[in-house]
Amino acid sequence: MKFVLLFLTLLIVIGVGVWVLTGQQESTPETNIQAENDENGKDEVFEVSEQLARSVIRNTLDERFDKQTATYSVANLDGQNGPELIIGAAGNNIATILIMSILDSTGTSERLGNVDYQEVLRGVPEVRDLEEITGDDTQELFMSLGFGGASNAAHGFLRADTQEKKLEWIQLRDQNNQLRDAIFLMGGTVTHTETVQIVDVNGDGKKEIIELFTQIRELGKPEDGIPSKEAEEIWCFVRAYRWDGSLFAFDRSLSEQFLESLGPNCAI
Repeated sequence: MKFVLLFLTLLIVIGVGVWVLTGQQESTPETNIQAENDENGKDEVFEVSEQLARSVIRNTLDERFDKQTATYSVANLDGQNGPELIIGAAGNNIATILIMSILDSTGTSERLGNVDYQEVLRGVPEVRDLEEITGDDTQELFMSLGFGGASNAAHGFLRADTQEKKLEWIQLRDQNNQLRDAIFLMGGTVTHTETVQIVDVNGDGKKEIIELFTQIRELGKPEDGIPSKEAEEIWCFVRAYRWDGSLFAFDRSLSEQFLESLGPNCAI
């Protein structure tokens, strides 16, 4: 009887040992996989600090551009990958806007596109706003391109293709059917102002690019075909550009509709 009990006890010990060893062997790969996932995914979420951004700028810009005055904005343009760094820099009569994808917290980066151009006005390009205005589920760049004097400014719109790694000016067709880059030179004095803005004029969920000119006293007539009105002592006219699937084209009816929405001082 003692022998039987001893034998059963031995079997139980052996069984428990085998179960423990087997359990450890089966659980070890899961533990390793989790560790690998932690190791591989450790930089999936990280903050782009000032130090990190400046490091990328120093390593990216060439000698044509002033790295000290370069501007930057952190974005996630397509809502999927990211973050991206939108860098603006200027040099001797030349400026650049470029997008860098930040791959990890050490500053490893990849160029997603750039545009170099002759300075429109003096100053460093800087992001004014990021808006999805072309229906491609990617935010477009509304950029300040520089200033001249007290009231003159230049603005531009660019479109990024993060998959094709391309950045380019959005194209615009004006009231004279002329095709050009969507760059706007805004003048201003004590008697008149010019602004450019993004507005959904008719509430259809699609945003238009709007140029608004206001003048305290009418010193001349607006261009042919441009809707205008006098409101008290203010005279104003509007150019509204609608996205047609490939570019922004002047739309007279939307220009008139926006003009009607303005108050007595030609203000929204």
